[in-house]
Amino acid sequence: MRARLALLSELPGEWARRAALWARLNRLRRGEVDGEPAPDRNDEYFFYQTVLGAWPLDLGPEDASGLEAFAARVQATMTKAVREAKERSSWSNPNAAYEAVLTRFVAGALDGSRPNPFVADMHGFVARLARPGAINSLAQTLVKLAAPGVTDTYQGGELWDFSMVDPDNRRAIDWQLRRSLLAELARRFGVGEVDRQAFAELAAQWRDGREKLFLTWRALALRAVAPALFAGGAYRPLATSGRHAERLCAFARIADGRIAVAVVPRLVLPLLGEGGAIDWSDTSVALPKADAWRDVLAQRPLGRRDGTVAAAELLADFPVALLASGA
Repeated sequence: MRARLALLSELPGEWARRAALWARLNRLRRGEVDGEPAPDRNDEYFFYQTVLGAWPLDLGPEDASGLEAFAARVQATMTKAVREAKERSSWSNPNAAYEAVLTRFVAGALDGSRPNPFVADMHGFVARLARPGAINSLAQTLVKLAAPGVTDTYQGGELWDFSMVDPDNRRAIDWQLRRSLLAELARRFGVGEVDRQAFAELAAQWRDGREKLFLTWRALALRAVAPALFAGGAYRPLATSGRHAERLCAFARIADGRIAVAVVPRLVLPLLGEGGAIDWSDTSVALPKADAWRDVLAQRPLGRRDGTVAAAELLADFPVALLASGA
């Protein structure tokens, strides 16, 4: 959810226009409490952020029952938000009238029982940001699994997680789905080098979150065989160069002659082409000196490298890259 919302920093002008449009579309759904508009501007703005970030990947604008269930989740989040803000309501002194108007506003704004221009426009905007948001999530996942410090990984967060704050994030976790997806990944990627067709299939099925599970599985496996590298290994930022150098983040972990390198994209919204492909042009990463490198995700040698490697090569099959020194 936050990875998707982070994209708004890349298109502030369009976001401002969308928020203004949505406010106009929903103006008749507002009410009044104690002589003041309800919801107020801050709460309505938070509502748009919440809906954008948490909108499920499989929710369509004509799915009335799905929208109703989603609205119920948003209503609980909005109630918690206004109480904790302590501006129009609070936990110690709930403003029942304000909260009732807010609840009706959310239900009306997300009503799918009839044509709803707000829902249609929001769905279109979400569809545009869904894939780059997932790429952001993969980048954050690799950074947290490879960077210094304690890896902050939540149970159930192995797949895409569009949960809002509690009580929404306390819903039951579908462990059977995760077990079945992991078993499928183990069968497809568990032995030998991974061919490009397998990665293409992985990308084609990105909506179910298996990409994130795959990355977590591979990165944790590397941590398991090289615990000292990640528990106390040195951190070294790596230089990037070329046309999109500022859109790559790369660093190495080094300990006892072993090296791991993580490379992730950032601010890639303007670079995404059809199918989520990114044209990295001449962008490259300067690798530390090593006898040989192995692509941890593809389980294949990268060859001897004493200088730079093209981002187009590193990220040809998967949105992020994880390398380890040694054959």
